Amino acid sequence: MILTVEIDKIAPGIYEAHPTLGGVAAREPETYDRIDTAIRQEALGAEGFANFVEFIYGGMSTGTYEVQEASANASNLANRLVALLAQLHLFEESR
Repeated sequence: MILTVEIDKIAPGIYEAHPTLGGVAAREPETYDRIDTAIRQEALGAEGFANFVEFIYGGMSTGTYEVQEASANASNLANRLVALLAQLHLFEESR
């Protein structure tokens, strides 16, 4: 099973994570102070009912990772999502 977690920026320093399994809400959304915290905690929360996890932020995806790997690499995954989103914005502005 793959848990998909969409992370939305609600306000500066407030991120809401929406976890779904097969397009159905897996549990209530949680609020976090940072993207990497959301990734780490959502991956840890997936242990036992999902083997893999994917995180989406601003339409950008981390790809699919094993739950333990995502938790251990939360900072790197968060940095990658933010960098991808920044590149997308630069691309859109240059058009």
